[in-house]
Amino acid sequence: MSELSLDLKHERRKSRLTRKRPEIVDPQGAPSSFYRIENPHDMVAIGATCLEDFNRGAQHFVFASTNYKSTQQRAVLAVASYFDHLFRIRTLIVSDNLDRGPFKTLVDASAKHERAGSRPAHNRFYHHFDFISLPELTGDEASQSFFEDYDLVLWDPPCLNNSAEVSKCMGRFANYFDSITIIVANAAAKSSDQRELRRHFDGFGINVSGIRFREVLKVNE
Repeated sequence: MSELSLDLKHERRKSRLTRKRPEIVDPQGAPSSFYRIENPHDMVAIGATCLEDFNRGAQHFVFASTNYKSTQQRAVLAVASYFDHLFRIRTLIVSDNLDRGPFKTLVDASAKHERAGSRPAHNRFYHHFDFISLPELTGDEASQSFFEDYDLVLWDPPCLNNSAEVSKCMGRFANYFDSITIIVANAAAKSSDQRELRRHFDGFGINVSGIRFREVLKVNE
């Protein structure tokens, strides 16, 4: 990533700090959720890791995995739900696959917003968060304008073993990413693997905020 791109990213982060902070949700007056959290402790554990960066101006969080798409999407939903319970906040979830896995039920229950001019098609899950398919983000200017409507953008990119699709996604959108969390199986939790995963993103100028090791069962993938 060029120095100019890094400077632009830094300037965007500084500008976010000058914006009005999202309103904190009053539990007594919060609207009904329309969804149930099965593992609230996991939601807090994952979401809290992003809150500190968010308070420092980060907006775009990427959750990647070696080949565990369902776990990757559950991590995204955990963070989205965590912030949804804390703030009155506009959240966008970007994914290369909205038709399968944990996202599918929520997307099917969402209101569909068709493409209108430069605004891409997307789905709105009640008052909680929006979903957009990665291929819908075609133009750089249109993407930037669309992102400005949101306080938090959570990315569910192609799995890291799909190198061609990952390179395409990172090459186009790395300038937006503030941090990446990588989810891998416990068998890959060696320090040498961590270093290799971090080097994978060095060329894109992306900060790998943390590598989260989970017990992952491929049977559900």
